[in-house]
Amino acid sequence: ITAVNNALIRFKGTVLFTSHDHQFIQTVATRIIDLQPAGLVDKVTTYDEYMALED
Repeated sequence: ITAVNNALIRFKGTVLFTSHDHQFIQTVATRIIDLQPAGLVDKVTTYDEYMALED
């Protein structure tokens, strides 16, 4: 998984992914798009920062 993380960090394009792996999301994601019943939440932030906003 480390090799996948490193490759995605270096990748300059766009990747849309879903995961339940906290470390993977925190390492790779630079933008969080969260589908909520009330609508879409789109934040340019890390996963941990997004979760802190939700508290």
